[in-house]
Amino acid sequence: MTLHPLIALNITATPVESIDQLAREWGDLERRSVNHSFFLSWHWIGSWLHCLPAKVKPLVLRIQTDSQIVGLAILVSGRVPVL
Repeated sequence: MTLHPLIALNITATPVESIDQLAREWGDLERRSVNHSFFLSWHWIGSWLHCLPAKVKPLVLRIQTDSQIVGLAILVSGRVPVL
């Protein structure tokens, strides 16, 4: 078993205010990741964000260490229709 040192994480959820800034952050994280799905790429996420209706106000969840972003997610609120 390998033990890893404890790392303090800072987790925030804030409104997406700048698509350009988010694209830079996402691209940096994407370049540092390994074996990520196309559906987690900026190409997909950025396109999806541009397709959202104006009334949908997404949040970006950022997980950071002291020095860099180590996780990103987009959160939206809504209802799923029952079929």
